[in-house]
Amino acid sequence: MNIELIYTIVPCADSLIAANFYKRIFNFKTLSRNEEDCIIEINEKLNFKLEECEEYTNTQFTFQVDSKSFDKILQNIINENILFGNSITDFENKKVYEDFEKKEFYLLDPNSHLFKIVSKIKD
Repeated sequence: MNIELIYTIVPCADSLIAANFYKRIFNFKTLSRNEEDCIIEINEKLNFKLEECEEYTNTQFTFQVDSKSFDKILQNIINENILFGNSITDFENKKVYEDFEKKEFYLLDPNSHLFKIVSKIKD
């Protein structure tokens, strides 16, 4: 079966604040915006549809990126003094987890969605 996820709904309190955060931190592009939602491009195959709502549950998103993108995202987070951490139980210690295979960190977006950013270590 050839199947692709083309977008996922991300509930938020304010789609503009969320879209601006994703643009500053991840360099995601806004494709469209109206009064109730906003669509941002993650890559050529996946979009987030940011939908405003009063009540929602928090979600975790895991992105695997190349080493250069990892470093750029981490630098953006540091520049904005956003808390991040090396584990799902401590995402405020400003540390990056690293072993012989990968490096990773966690952070919360403005709507308390948890992001895990992972990069494989090259041989």
